[in-house]
Amino acid sequence: MRECAPWRATVVSAAVVLLILFAPLGLCALAETDIYNDDFDDPYSGWETWTDEQGGYDYRDGEFAFWTHESSVIGWSQSPGTPRYLEEFVVEASAYRYSGAAQAMYGIVWETERAEAEDPPRSEPDRAQRPRDKQRQSYFFYVSTDGYYNVQLLVDGEWQTDPIGWTPSGSIAQHDGVNRLRLIVANGQATIAVNDICLASFDLGDAGPYSVRITGGPESTASVEVRFTEFVLRVPEENELETLRNPPGCSLPFIDNFSDETGGWADWRDDSGGLAYREGEYAIWCTEPFLSFRAYSPLREACSSGFEVTVTAYKFSGEDDAVYGIIWGGDMNNHYLFLVRADGWYKASLLLNDEWQTDPIEWTQSPHVRQGEEPNTLTLSVRDGLVTLGVNEAELTSFEPTLHGPYRVGVDGESFETAPVEVRFTAFQVLSLD
Repeated sequence: MRECAPWRATVVSAAVVLLILFAPLGLCALAETDIYNDDFDDPYSGWETWTDEQGGYDYRDGEFAFWTHESSVIGWSQSPGTPRYLEEFVVEASAYRYSGAAQAMYGIVWETERAEAEDPPRSEPDRAQRPRDKQRQSYFFYVSTDGYYNVQLLVDGEWQTDPIGWTPSGSIAQHDGVNRLRLIVANGQATIAVNDICLASFDLGDAGPYSVRITGGPESTASVEVRFTEFVLRVPEENELETLRNPPGCSLPFIDNFSDETGGWADWRDDSGGLAYREGEYAIWCTEPFLSFRAYSPLREACSSGFEVTVTAYKFSGEDDAVYGIIWGGDMNNHYLFLVRADGWYKASLLLNDEWQTDPIEWTQSPHVRQGEEPNTLTLSVRDGLVTLGVNEAELTSFEPTLHGPYRVGVDGESFETAPVEVRFTAFQVLSLD
């Protein structure tokens, strides 16, 4: 099955990267801990803009946009009026891919100019004018629209070994979904998070001070536009790092009937298929055989054990070999699938490190799986080291998982030997069994 997250860019210097530093103070109502915030509704709030035939960045429709036209240019700029350097801070920024079929990336940059030699004592005027050697170090925290994140380091214009290589994460909303990025710099460490899920921490060495930017562009030379909807720069809250690294358990119950099109499920499409809200339901469609599209739910927290997922879905159009079901796992490269086919079969499969393993449950025919356009209600429970699968209130099978939690959960739709097909989801529920 072809995934909707196919390719991974590893050389950022070949990508289009457009950068802009944070805007002036005093333009938005600040929370108690805020240094600056902006929802980009005011096109004169002070962010520096730029455009040429290759791309640019500017205010657009109450958001801040970065766009390129098949370019490979790197550009950045600084806005006046803000603190130039900060020792400890938190940046939160929400962004999404607005247009373009290419995989895009966006993120946060923090930069310092660090002296390699100490300033001479002021009591020695003959040495006072000696030039200081400085290194400009720029860290780039990116997320990509196919579910990956990384951190890159640029020192005096030369790319270094990535502090964090490209890593998949189920906490990242893919395709055109909105992601909220958070960067915490404190005590000589950087901690990065997406949608309130902690991704990683690493040492920065000599602490700042730092300036802060936002960035966006494609992963390779391509035409794409990404937009930021919110930016917050603030001081760290008390116990913020501890709370982020040790979050409370999965917030259950989670119930969705897909009637709210702003509910947070992925919305993405191209010539091969897509995922989107349609007529009060959630649709997945494929225009070619042997394709699959899947999305994790807007429930950002991962559940370790003791939960049950119930999904109701049906074949909307196409032949009876249309496939739909439940995904649960850590990310798009490491997960299980519980699938039913509209001609009366079910299976469970496992993807580890982006490679399909031997199916825990091979395709098996069952009289409990309703056929054709009849809806099926699938049930997945994970409890006490055992996975149990059911359909239409009938238990099908159980097995012991080799991929352990915490898990995120979502839905999957696929074509088998025939296409086009479309499947629809009408209900999604996650309950605690603890």
